[in-house]
Amino acid sequence: MRFFFMLTALMLVAVSAQAGGDVEIDRIDRSFELTSQQELEITVDVGEVRIDGVSGDRVELEVRVFCERRDRRCEREAEKLRVEIDDRGSLVQVKVRRRAHDNDGDIKLGDDAPDVEVYARVPRNHELEVEMGVGDLEVAGMENDQRVELGVGAAVIRIDEDTVATVDVEVGVGDADLSPRPRGTDSSGFFFLGNEVSWTRGPGDAHVEVEVGVGEGEVVLVD
Repeated sequence: MRFFFMLTALMLVAVSAQAGGDVEIDRIDRSFELTSQQELEITVDVGEVRIDGVSGDRVELEVRVFCERRDRRCEREAEKLRVEIDDRGSLVQVKVRRRAHDNDGDIKLGDDAPDVEVYARVPRNHELEVEMGVGDLEVAGMENDQRVELGVGAAVIRIDEDTVATVDVEVGVGDADLSPRPRGTDSSGFFFLGNEVSWTRGPGDAHVEVEVGVGEGEVVLVD
């Protein structure tokens, strides 16, 4: 997997991102509409992300930034956070990113990095792609194609089984799961290495792909 080349840097970032966040020091809200033909792509460097599929055509984005305490060093790191929305016709990109990266493109965080929580309400009938460096992701209620790439952390997609055509979950180091496992599910891997679960016999139209470098990837089929 292409995430392995950045594994060491991401593991260091993960340690920094685990500091408890008690004081909310910033909140960024964005809202915009998608046309019927647009796909949404969300990119988050480091954070906890929750995405809920909703009716309508409007995306509601809420980004909250926390420090363990009021600390100027943490607040300076928080000032590096940027929320960018780029409409490219058929694709709308939302990026929640740190301004500072090194020459290799890896994330640069100080020892007092803040915690970032991202909550998005997304039109359920649109295609969705999520790219994350480090953190936890949960997606629920979407009905169209979904693609997730996560470097280090846990990704869970909950989706109505009747809307699914195929599922493919790949985890380089860690657990890959599809639950409950329908008849015809294929799986491979060796202990915690190179685990993959796939299902190609779903009754719906949505294709669900989850790729995790290190951690956990799971798709939950909901009745």
